[in-house]
Amino acid sequence: MALGSEIRRIAREQAREPDAVTLELERALVDAAAEAWGRERELEARFNPDTNAIDVYQVVRVVERVEPSRATTEMDLATAAALGGEPGDELLLQVFYRDEDADQAVHTSQQRYAQQLPPLDILAAGLPFAGRPEWMRPLWPHRRMSWRFGRPITLPPLPEALDMISRLLDETGAEVQRAGASPAQLELARDLGPTASDLVALHERFGPSEGGDAEPLTWRGCALLSLTDALVHRDEMNHVMQVLREGGEVEQAWWNASWLPVFGLYGATVYCLDLSTGAVVKWAKDASAPTVEAPSLEAWLGVIAIAARSGLLAWEPKGMGLHFDFELDPRADQWFDALLRLALPGFPQRPEL
Repeated sequence: MALGSEIRRIAREQAREPDAVTLELERALVDAAAEAWGRERELEARFNPDTNAIDVYQVVRVVERVEPSRATTEMDLATAAALGGEPGDELLLQVFYRDEDADQAVHTSQQRYAQQLPPLDILAAGLPFAGRPEWMRPLWPHRRMSWRFGRPITLPPLPEALDMISRLLDETGAEVQRAGASPAQLELARDLGPTASDLVALHERFGPSEGGDAEPLTWRGCALLSLTDALVHRDEMNHVMQVLREGGEVEQAWWNASWLPVFGLYGATVYCLDLSTGAVVKWAKDASAPTVEAPSLEAWLGVIAIAARSGLLAWEPKGMGLHFDFELDPRADQWFDALLRLALPGFPQRPEL
């Protein structure tokens, strides 16, 4: 998105001068930055036509000796001298908060003066939009993808992960079944054994139920299957596997009898729970081999939940469901893969056939 062009478009729609729109956006960014990084900081924001972005700076004054209470507004002469500062000078330290500036943010965090800037993990959290005028939403540089800055990932426990996914569905107005599966369906899940405990929790929250117009929770076109449908699908795949193996057409790794379909696009792609290990396995008709996506359903849903919270996912009704938001960036799928690898070292895994 060309920010300058968008500012001019909004100015025309609101019958305002582009400079007035720019100034309001700059002020809103300063306020959001102060909210995120601490209101004791003196901040400025300026639209940069060369980069088509709004740059945010922290203002510090050069003094001989910094008082501890003024550590975020003053810089001692010994540190400032390397930047060409002298006593009485005001220096502008650029604060990098957009994910496309990740490399520069990391570089800046390694400089001597970085102790006076917000911690890198706070920078990577982005700037909050809450409370801003709605017309600013398409202009808001809000990326909450800390892994783009090389920050560690802590996966949420399953109940929290399901809450995070549910919040995204609320925000997008998705009409998804959220009454939970029937007691009979949940009993089927419990009968599958201890490795199915995460599956029980998932179906307690989102399990498909009979009746109602809401669609099932869907991940990249694969809908959450009822337990009855999952067991039928497993039996069908086991039968196909038996026939193909008798004909010498496939190896055992093509399909495993311990895999239970969880999310499925019938006949094309299925995300399964391996009841022998608890791992999540992706099977695709056109793939040369299945992929072990995550060590557990909890871990896999935790990664999806972080992606949802980070603004990396969108919802498409009656189709893809939860999927990568390519309108955000064409590299959205690559960013999700980077998140998955960072959160779950060693995954995804593809066994050899």
